[in-house]
Amino acid sequence: MRKLWIVMLVLLSAALFSCTKESDEISENKKDTTLKNSAGITAGGMEFKVEYNTPRRVYSIDNKDLDNDGDDEIIVLSVDKDEAGDQYMDYYNFDMMQVFTMDSARKNFVKISTDTIDYGEELIYEDLEKNFKYQLLVKTNTGGNDVYASKGMFVYDLKPDNKLEMIKYMELGDPEIKDLNSDGNKEIVVTNSYWGIMPRPDIIYYTSDIYGMEGGELKRKNGEFKKYYDEKIDAARKRYDDEKSRLQKGEKIKPSEYPLYAATVEMFVNYMSAENNPPIAAFWNSEKDFIKKNISEEQYTDLENFVTRITPVVENL
Repeated sequence: MRKLWIVMLVLLSAALFSCTKESDEISENKKDTTLKNSAGITAGGMEFKVEYNTPRRVYSIDNKDLDNDGDDEIIVLSVDKDEAGDQYMDYYNFDMMQVFTMDSARKNFVKISTDTIDYGEELIYEDLEKNFKYQLLVKTNTGGNDVYASKGMFVYDLKPDNKLEMIKYMELGDPEIKDLNSDGNKEIVVTNSYWGIMPRPDIIYYTSDIYGMEGGELKRKNGEFKKYYDEKIDAARKRYDDEKSRLQKGEKIKPSEYPLYAATVEMFVNYMSAENNPPIAAFWNSEKDFIKKNISEEQYTDLENFVTRITPVVENL
């Protein structure tokens, strides 16, 4: 009986040790955002526990079957705000992500990834390829008043060899997940800005990049969204034509206003993003004389420089 009791103690100690080693089983979706230095999750009657040394704390612990193999992975987000003032930076929530998966013996979990996530704000699971396999989309936020200059995204994909791979990093652009053409597939949409010579309230924002999953890779798909960009180009062209009509009727535009310049810029950046540069040169050759007479020299020079920059691209098409 004494020998049996000793054996049971040894087995219990080994089980506890494996938990602190960050390997065991998981459970139904459950998060612990109490910012403690340890957290656990259970599934199938077994437990998984992770524990960090202070000041690193757990932001969330979650489970998701990322690769549709019938077994969930464990995703742990944590944060270490130990430097002076860090604790007051509430625009980000975590700075590290660890992922665990079932080992080949299906007895416990092993860590397959530890990655630094600077300024992590939110983790989203998204099946971008509609194949029941989920990508990890980690939104980031460096703080600031301009979301397009401060919010970015890491994109991870779990490959067949249980290797978690970062397939894309977007530092800026406030990436969003949208179905732009209503075909059921989700795209990652990135926004950029064109300042030119306009003040901040008049900045032109436009969709600079559209990414979609294809064959396990995240690819730039701008050229496939002609209708999306054409609608924006047509709207900008209408504004340009309206302003041109006003000017031809003798109306005056204040130097502080940018309607003709802004409408032209919006056409240009959307043609460029749509990977359709030739119309830029065609429009410029047709309208540049009128534009030059009706906007400031500074505005005209900026537009001319824009066309000059894309001219080699146009000539090579």
